[in-house]
Amino acid sequence: MTIRNSETAFIIQQLFVQFPNLQNMEITSGGLQRIQPNGFVLARNLRTLALQGNRIASIQANAFSGLINLDTLIMRHNNMQIIDQNAFIGLINLHNLFINNENIRNIHQNILRPLTNLSMVSLASNQLERVDAQLFANNRHIHSAFLENNQINAINPQFVNNINGIQVLSLSSNPCVNQVFITRIVTQANINSLLTTCTSNW
Repeated sequence: MTIRNSETAFIIQQLFVQFPNLQNMEITSGGLQRIQPNGFVLARNLRTLALQGNRIASIQANAFSGLINLDTLIMRHNNMQIIDQNAFIGLINLHNLFINNENIRNIHQNILRPLTNLSMVSLASNQLERVDAQLFANNRHIHSAFLENNQINAINPQFVNNINGIQVLSLSSNPCVNQVFITRIVTQANINSLLTTCTSNW
């Protein structure tokens, strides 16, 4: 289901009563301004959710509660600035998370903790300035992380110790990375050698 150019400012729960088996949903180029807590509590069969080109400045705690079968969450071009550290609670089966082309400057180090099955995350093209040690610490199945085109000027030196399972890490086009940085063999040795400036700025 695609909802385009709608002026509805929030998620209407009744929609999921009418379409209880809905699996794919895109809300794009509209007036969506907020996702109220438990707005998706009746959308238990949703597998893919895309929120693109809306006016969502922030994501509240428990915004996606109820989406127990969601596999892919896409958020792009919403002018988003803040995501509550408990926003992703309940997304126990999420594998792919895209938060791209937003205006997020700071992200809590525990924000991804509930996503124990996460395998791919993209935080590219935001305004992120720092990467905390614990950002991916609880995501043991993650294999790809994309952080390019941000404003990252510092990375906690302990960050590398918590990304043992990552196979692809992209940090290109950040202030503390002075070269194209897409590594496909992530080891503590090669990351430390390439991120000396980032870790020394912490």
